[in-house]
Amino acid sequence: MTAILFSTLKGAPIAVLLVSTPAMQARQCIFNVAAQSVEAFDSAEGQVLLPDRPVEYDCSLTTGRSGTRVEFNNQNGWHFLIRLDGRNRGQWSATKATQTLSGLALGL
Repeated sequence: MTAILFSTLKGAPIAVLLVSTPAMQARQCIFNVAAQSVEAFDSAEGQVLLPDRPVEYDCSLTTGRSGTRVEFNNQNGWHFLIRLDGRNRGQWSATKATQTLSGLALGL
């Protein structure tokens, strides 16, 4: 299982994305709560990452020399894109229509 920690742009942890193995193009992923404060949990980012209940999502994971990329859509219509560099550090973004949220990502 691959895991990615999602945080706000200020570094407050919100959730951990667990990505299934074995290594293949089509995978399943699910968020687990990692918020350490009510503020992070109730933030706009927290509400998008952690909707009403945990759901498994079909996701794609690709890795290469430049890093790792994960993409999927959640049950509320948000499109997630996670990009990690070769040191497993990077950013996540979630887009829905004209709205975009983003934060920090760390491969665990």
